[in-house]
Amino acid sequence: MNIYLIYHKLFDFDGKELTIGGIQTYLLNLAKVLLDNDMKPFIYQLANEPWMFNYNGIEIRGVKKLQTNNSLKQSKLLLNEVLKVADKESDLVIWGTDTLAVKTDKIKTLAIQHGIGFDYIAHSLSIFPWLKKFSLQPLYKFLQRRKSISSFLRAEHKVCVDYNYLNWIRTMVAREHLNNITVIPNFTHINNRKSINQIDNTEIKILFARRFTEERGVFILMDIIDVILEKYKNIRFTIAGEGKYEPMLRKKFASNSSRVAITKFDHSDSLEIHSNHHIALIPTYGSEGTSLSLLEAMTSGCVPIASNVGGMTNIVLDGYNGFLVDPTAESFIEKISFLIGNFEAIQQISYNAKLSADSAFCYAEWANKWANVTNKIEKKNE
Repeated sequence: MNIYLIYHKLFDFDGKELTIGGIQTYLLNLAKVLLDNDMKPFIYQLANEPWMFNYNGIEIRGVKKLQTNNSLKQSKLLLNEVLKVADKESDLVIWGTDTLAVKTDKIKTLAIQHGIGFDYIAHSLSIFPWLKKFSLQPLYKFLQRRKSISSFLRAEHKVCVDYNYLNWIRTMVAREHLNNITVIPNFTHINNRKSINQIDNTEIKILFARRFTEERGVFILMDIIDVILEKYKNIRFTIAGEGKYEPMLRKKFASNSSRVAITKFDHSDSLEIHSNHHIALIPTYGSEGTSLSLLEAMTSGCVPIASNVGGMTNIVLDGYNGFLVDPTAESFIEKISFLIGNFEAIQQISYNAKLSADSAFCYAEWANKWANVTNKIEKKNE
């Protein structure tokens, strides 16, 4: 069975550089799983001009994009290109995210649902002042929910990365319309490096390894750092990633660069960087599935302090393998302060975090679940 993965931008539109993001990482690992299970994956994306190349045994095809901002029209373009070469009876299209899915009866389709992305209204949204001025937030939230339901139901098969979305949509849609749904939580590769949390250390290192965006908690992070640096002298922060608020972060902490390092790293180095920190902060404000960053922190033996948002509540057992707190600076500061004065708790939770990630959320378990899904779809064709 050939499987065609469709996502608008895995590589840049010239096909030269891999773009950074959780979905991109997810799809490349999924393509590897398909290859390892004797299936043939292809990835179709948008491009400035048509191109094609092989990436680790996976054929990547760029299809010249339309001059439109309508994402569904772009998705239809990519689907039509797939239909020119696919066996419509036996092959499968996988939409990289359900928001890009197009309803079709010409070929079997599966969409990946990456978590509730409409649990907040971004202050940076151009229409936000108008929504607030005229009290239109409830209407906007209604439209967001309606759009999510519509997207989710377009594909024949669905894979959700968390139970949070599945339980929500059960409250919104009649059960008879919710068929062929599988929950496969996100994954992490196991980190075999020794965590510094198993070594007594007077200096506590805290890591934020996320995109520098509002929904990933960058404003919460800044307030956390201000208070913790003032309160404690044995703390160092690493802010690792990139995003629109990087200049603001660099300006804010320029005078404290000895205690706040701002950097970026290749994804292949993520586990090593996590291993060199005691605590990982995941202060997500909204729009979160089963966070890859959270799982990488856990397998590395970091103590995760995560917002009680989205699919992270499917991973962390509060007080056992990490902490779940409200998405406010005050809540994070309280837990950080507790850990700074309790190294025994750091060591125990670090151990439990790694045990949880390595046993329940490891790559091998994730790959096996995906192989089962695709094998079942293939058998239905026989």
